[in-house]
Amino acid sequence: MMDMKHLNQKPYYPALIDYHIGKWRRQQGKYDRTTLIYLRKAWRKQASLKHLLGYLAFRRDLGYLPSALLLRALAKHLQNLPRRYAHQLVNLLCECDMKSSVHQSFAPETLLDLAERSPAAAELVRQSGQETTHTVGYWRDYRPIRMNYAGNSPTS
Repeated sequence: MMDMKHLNQKPYYPALIDYHIGKWRRQQGKYDRTTLIYLRKAWRKQASLKHLLGYLAFRRDLGYLPSALLLRALAKHLQNLPRRYAHQLVNLLCECDMKSSVHQSFAPETLLDLAERSPAAAELVRQSGQETTHTVGYWRDYRPIRMNYAGNSPTS
């Protein structure tokens, strides 16, 4: 006789599938609880740095600061942090007013190197008194500004 208890269970998806579904929903502009659940499930199933940063970035999009639990989980990855994630982490920590932890976690040479891709790291380098030769990650556009007014926008 067939065992019927397995028919009512939800299917189990690997963490990678949950992560990609959450990432796809975020790209589609679906900023809702379901997207948050997919990204959180991906991080809970497989505690990798990619999944954690994806979850934290979506929480930031929703206006949530990282909790103490998430910061402790993030601290485990700081020692062997790949460069492609370092600028995301510096930006996230600076947005949360945790600049002191950035100074403690990263060597000055690393921050100087990250200043090329991260405006937050460039600002930290500038505040510490070091000189940077990199561009800050944005540029000034000197074209004339053209404003389009629509609907109930104020007119000048």
